[in-house]
Amino acid sequence: AASVARGRMTVATGGFGSFRCERFRLGDYQPGRLKDWLEALPGADPKKRFSEEQIKDVVQKWEEKCPKVRGMTPAKVLEMIEAAYEKDHTGPVPEKVKTDVQNLPIQAIDATVVDDEAVLALLLYSLELYTQDPDPEDPTKTLPCRYQIYGEFNRFCREWAHAEEEGPLRAEWELFKPLFYHLNTAIHALPAASAVLYRGGKYGVEAHDYPLGKTGAWGGA
Repeated sequence: AASVARGRMTVATGGFGSFRCERFRLGDYQPGRLKDWLEALPGADPKKRFSEEQIKDVVQKWEEKCPKVRGMTPAKVLEMIEAAYEKDHTGPVPEKVKTDVQNLPIQAIDATVVDDEAVLALLLYSLELYTQDPDPEDPTKTLPCRYQIYGEFNRFCREWAHAEEEGPLRAEWELFKPLFYHLNTAIHALPAASAVLYRGGKYGVEAHDYPLGKTGAWGGA
């Protein structure tokens, strides 16, 4: 007998029944440059979640990242992972991870295919913002900011997708719509590839709940 879907694999509890995809349709919407939106965000956000200093830091990181992204190779990705393992004192990188990274089908990304705006969109959806305050548990690190761009964007998207009434969420949609547009465009511009996916999560996963062959959604993947 087929196993019963549970937890994050269950459609009813996963929220698909109330998902309102029509709210994310953009039609002929054409926003301006993402950099302009980002630099205006501190003043445009009525909740004042992001400071001008934070945004300047993001722009600087983006300008540094663009040439690095275009020259990325599996070897360089592995170097970054090994550095992260060493920094966090988590031991050596597992051999399985090394093999999967070394086999990544990474290819040079031409700026005419994935432009710098696309790189910025992907960066905004993955970059962690930090304060200048030292972490009391580890003085070599600083504390993360209370609000993260990707975190607020994700939170809004979940609420916008399932709320019965638009209400005040409409203003949040207008605020984040340029990011949604540019992120969607950036993802579609990336070349298709088949590879092993590693994804972090702050929750436990029981392998027996996910037998080979089961289909469903798990953590956005």
